[in-house]
Amino acid sequence: MGYTVDWTPAGPRLLETLNVQPDFGLTGEAPPIFGQAAKASLVYMAKQPANPSGEAIVVQKNHPLKI
Repeated sequence: MGYTVDWTPAGPRLLETLNVQPDFGLTGEAPPIFGQAAKASLVYMAKQPANPSGEAIVVQKNHPLKI
């Protein structure tokens, strides 16, 4: 078909590649927010419903942060 697909393992790394102008990418919910805050040129094409149980904040056992 004349297309090349390169997979990137994570959203933050995908957003770093915006400097080389990828045509399309898939990422989680948070990385685009950081990208927009850094003035990255990006456009949302689609979204999936949020999955709150699919994400977590992980801290060490004795860390003072408690949720």
